[in-house]
Amino acid sequence: MLRTLRPTLLALALISALLVPQAEAATTTKPRWGASAADNASFDSLNKTAGPLSARRTYNSSLPASFAKSVAASDVSASRASYWSFKPNVKTFASDTKAQSAFSAFLDTIPAGHQTVIVAWHEPEDNIRAGEFTLAQWGATNTRLGQIIDSKKRPELRLGICLMGPWTFDSSSPYYSYKWESVLDLRVVDVVGIDPYKFRTTDPSLQQILTTANSGRGGKNATTMQKLASWGKPVALMEWGVVTKDVKTGGAISDATRNKWIADGYSWMKSWNAANSIKVEAALYFHLRPSTGDTYLTGLALQAFAAASADSRR
Repeated sequence: MLRTLRPTLLALALISALLVPQAEAATTTKPRWGASAADNASFDSLNKTAGPLSARRTYNSSLPASFAKSVAASDVSASRASYWSFKPNVKTFASDTKAQSAFSAFLDTIPAGHQTVIVAWHEPEDNIRAGEFTLAQWGATNTRLGQIIDSKKRPELRLGICLMGPWTFDSSSPYYSYKWESVLDLRVVDVVGIDPYKFRTTDPSLQQILTTANSGRGGKNATTMQKLASWGKPVALMEWGVVTKDVKTGGAISDATRNKWIADGYSWMKSWNAANSIKVEAALYFHLRPSTGDTYLTGLALQAFAAASADSRR
């Protein structure tokens, strides 16, 4: 979630339970539209105003006893896809047969047909840099999780990974040297997630952030979308949003600016999908008020989100 937040924040202290099948998702230009919210009540309120949303982003810490005990449980009856995270012990999971068996049993509790993207330890960059676990351990954990998911032979269950996004692939980032594909068996990865945000008044459009190198500043290295496309997996914006106040200056980012950033972002997603074989399959707005970077949807920003939601269902 909105972490120790990306480039400028680091400087401060810094798709219905039936997601479109992959064959169909490969031809549509519209991403599955959804959000993350603080709790069920907040999500239900947004869903009532701007829905029905076709996907939801949720987070557990430890592995629940069953999917029905997870924070994503309500997605099943609401017929929306789940993009769900948990945090296994990254240091030991790849060799811990007991933990692997528990995860396998958990998968068996996900109702048949319920489209679920499972993410283990999203945005691991800061944890790796802090020495909490290694890049190799993160890769081994995800590879083993993907193998277990594949063993179920249930196409509705998919492994996703979620990285910070533009900052991860920015040449000025401490994470730029991380070679994710060197530690991860991409054959068992089904979805690649990123979390792009507008944190500063001066930050450019979502399109520029993702399709111009170095977080939109320019350069000769690959852009975020070029890098992700090279892995050959559909992309999910597992978190994205625009804050209400510049995280460095504290200056307000106007409601009209937020409206335009969201609306333009959705238009870019559709144009990207129309022009490229690697699609943005889902966009899950971060509808929260964390301690830094308030991305909560109100006013004109909410109107833009609702308009995109309506268009995504047509």
